[in-house]
Amino acid sequence: MDEPTTGFDPSARRGAWDLVRQLTRGGATVLLTTHSMEEAEALAHRVAVIARGRIVAAGTPATLGGRDVGEVTIRFRIPDGVAPADLPVAPASIGDDVVEIRTSDEVRLLHELTGWAMERGLELAGLTVNRLTLEEVYLRLTGQAAEVGA
Repeated sequence: MDEPTTGFDPSARRGAWDLVRQLTRGGATVLLTTHSMEEAEALAHRVAVIARGRIVAAGTPATLGGRDVGEVTIRFRIPDGVAPADLPVAPASIGDDVVEIRTSDEVRLLHELTGWAMERGLELAGLTVNRLTLEEVYLRLTGQAAEVGA
């Protein structure tokens, strides 16, 4: 299938995705080309990234480009009455009361951070833990990340 959902509205796209899932559950192999990283992540068991006519990386969507072991970004809103210096770890940045911390040791850091908050009866509103998106990995693998940021 070559770009099967290009131009589809969200409802039609979901229907097409359901059809692809039914085919694969039934044992069919589906070769899908897409520029939609959301589509690749939703449907693919394996992904190959092609740049300048060559496969530059292949793997599962979760592991492509080291997504499963790379750095994560932890974000949350700083609790009322808490100064950045009061946090148990140094944030990478704070903007609009949102703290951003980057780490490759997220389990330890989350344990420390949530334990600190619980001991003080604080809520870490909006707490998220995010890895690189498939789109970010694609841009890095194809050498386009620098161009996009320029």
